[in-house]
Amino acid sequence: MTTFKYLLLAAVAAPAAMVAAAPAHAQVNGVATADPIAAMYRTKAWTAASAQINATYKAQQTQIEAKSAERQKVLAQMDKNGDKQVDDAEMAASPALKAQAEKLENEINQLNLPIILAKGFAIDRILERYGEAQQTVVNARKIGILVTPQALLFANDAADVTTALTAELDRIVPTVSITPVPNRRPSDEALQLLEQFLRADAARAAQARQQAPGAPAAPAAGGARPPAPAAGTKPTTPPPGR
Repeated sequence: MTTFKYLLLAAVAAPAAMVAAAPAHAQVNGVATADPIAAMYRTKAWTAASAQINATYKAQQTQIEAKSAERQKVLAQMDKNGDKQVDDAEMAASPALKAQAEKLENEINQLNLPIILAKGFAIDRILERYGEAQQTVVNARKIGILVTPQALLFANDAADVTTALTAELDRIVPTVSITPVPNRRPSDEALQLLEQFLRADAARAAQARQQAPGAPAAPAAGGARPPAPAAGTKPTTPPPGR
């Protein structure tokens, strides 16, 4: 059964490692842990690219927010039983409203497409150098085994080298272009990373709102999103090169 969720647009929390800085310590007995997603998310290149994209597409973001709010109102009109969902029967009972909601969704997707492409291509440029950065850290710290934190039941903070990976990426990829390559689309890995990055952004925004009691809630971001990988799924160990 097709179901539209609406009005419950709470931000999806990102892994804590992506929001809070990880300690920078050496590995323990040749075994180290690292969160590749967090390492790339914290890079200066991504921070700058994300800010540049947000500024470049500010007008589109404003339109997306307005159309998303309008779509929520349309869906609310279709929700006859007040359960915060619109099921097949409710859509069939309101064909005009259904058509209006679908039209708005298509318009949102079109507005969001260049933003997703720009961010995806920026992430691809970082992802291409991740393997090189990882090998440099592994060699410099004489790491024999490198795993993700999710693969262990317990790991001492001293085993985490995520911050070292970010530092190496900052060295070899100080900046990235946000200009999409003609006739190409971002890699699937980049789009999966983008979804994780968006979740981390949402978590940071939620934290900021919690630290400012009484402040109005930020409007929920609307529009298309890349397919969302389940928490802990790949890309946990991005390919060394492309």
